[in-house]
Amino acid sequence: MPVRGILADSPKRLSFHWMSFRSWYCILCTILTIADTVLTANMVIVKGDLDVRSIEPVIFHVNTLSASIGFLDLAGHWPELMRKWERVERQLPPHQDWRKREALSVRIHRVTFVLIALSLTERLLSTISAIHFANYCPVRKDPIESYFYSVVTQIFITFEYSTFFAWFGKILNVLMTFDWSYMDVFLMIIGIGLSSLFEQVQGSLNQSKSKAMPESFWTQTRLQYRLICDLVEEVDSAVSRIIMLSFASNLYFVCIQLLKSMK
Repeated sequence: MPVRGILADSPKRLSFHWMSFRSWYCILCTILTIADTVLTANMVIVKGDLDVRSIEPVIFHVNTLSASIGFLDLAGHWPELMRKWERVERQLPPHQDWRKREALSVRIHRVTFVLIALSLTERLLSTISAIHFANYCPVRKDPIESYFYSVVTQIFITFEYSTFFAWFGKILNVLMTFDWSYMDVFLMIIGIGLSSLFEQVQGSLNQSKSKAMPESFWTQTRLQYRLICDLVEEVDSAVSRIIMLSFASNLYFVCIQLLKSMK
C-alpha cells in the first residue's frame, strides 16, 4: 500500500506518487513475486503431478501477486477516498466522551495485533515443521542446505544452490506470507471503520429515544445515514477486487486443509 503521509494527523497530507520510495519498493516486490511465481509454476510442471494439492504453491503465489497489484492500484485512489471519509465523519454526531472517541482506535490496534501475532505464530510453527522435516528426511548432507531445499525448492530446480539464493528466497517467502495476512487484516479494519460510522449514528438515536425531536433532527439523521451509505458504496467499489481475492483464496486453502485432513 504505497501511500505517503500515513502517519500525518490529517488525510489532506496523504498522497501517492510513482516516483517515491514506497512505490518503487512495492514495484520491486511485485517484480520479484512475478519471478518467484514463474519459478514455482515451472517446479509444478517439472514434477508433473498436477492435482488440487500440488498447485497449492502456485495458487499462493498468484494470490500474493494479485494482492500486490490490487494494493498498488488502490493506492492511487486512497488519498481522495480517505478525504471523503473524513468529510463524512465531520458531519456525524459528536462522540459522547473521550472513551467513545478512542474506542475505534483501540479496537483496530487490538484486532491488528491479534491477527498479526497469529500469523507470526503460524509462520513460526511452519518453520519448525520444515526444520524437523529437513532433519529427518534430508535431501542434502548439510542440514541447513536441506532446510532451504525444502522451503525454496522452486529456485533450486532452476539454479544451482547458493547461500544468497537460499536466504533471498526465504525472505521473499516471508514477505509474501505477510502480504497475504495484511490483505485480510486490511479488509477487517475497513469493515470495522465503516460499521463504527453506523454505530455513531445509532448512538445519537439511542440518546433521543422517547424524546420529541424536531423535524430538522430526523432530516439531519437521514442525511448522515445517506452519507455513510454513499461512502460504503465508494469504498466497496475501490476494494471489491481485493475482497473477492481474499474470499476466494481463504475458501481455497480451507478446502485444501479439509482435503488433507480427510486423506
